[in-house]
Amino acid sequence: ATLFRSAMADAGQQSLDLCEAEQSELARRYVMTSELYVEEPWSHAGPRSVSPFAPCAASRLPHVFDAARLTGDSVLWDLGCGDGRILHEAAARYGCRCVGVEIDASCLDMCKEGASRLGADVDDRCSWFLRDMTSMPSGSLGTDDSLGPDVPAPSVLLLFITGHGLKA
Repeated sequence: ATLFRSAMADAGQQSLDLCEAEQSELARRYVMTSELYVEEPWSHAGPRSVSPFAPCAASRLPHVFDAARLTGDSVLWDLGCGDGRILHEAAARYGCRCVGVEIDASCLDMCKEGASRLGADVDDRCSWFLRDMTSMPSGSLGTDDSLGPDVPAPSVLLLFITGHGLKA
């Protein structure tokens, strides 16, 4: 039993290592080599952003979903949803409601286009909002109609930030 657990742990670590390598490559491609418009306050890399946009690695999605324990009854919010790929996949795979909040209008356009491309099942389960999450009232997620009266409260909340977003 110990040998089996050790082999499973090694396999899990290899999987996480592959995720990290893929995510690092995406970050390098999208963040390190792209032109960042830091003067534009509503850019994904502007002064109001808590994290520059880099897509979530496809190999990381199963780990995210395992941790989230999503079901068809879940309401998944992604604060800083980028291109929406996590929410698209969650809506398609689990049939849950998804709410994306994004500061960058161009990223939000990608969210909407992607959901539409995936069909009505995904598109109808996803809602998208252009908001600065740092200006949302503390403790307001899903409780004060800040996104509208028909937006359900989250049962699962995703937020990825980087050191860029942790500056004092």
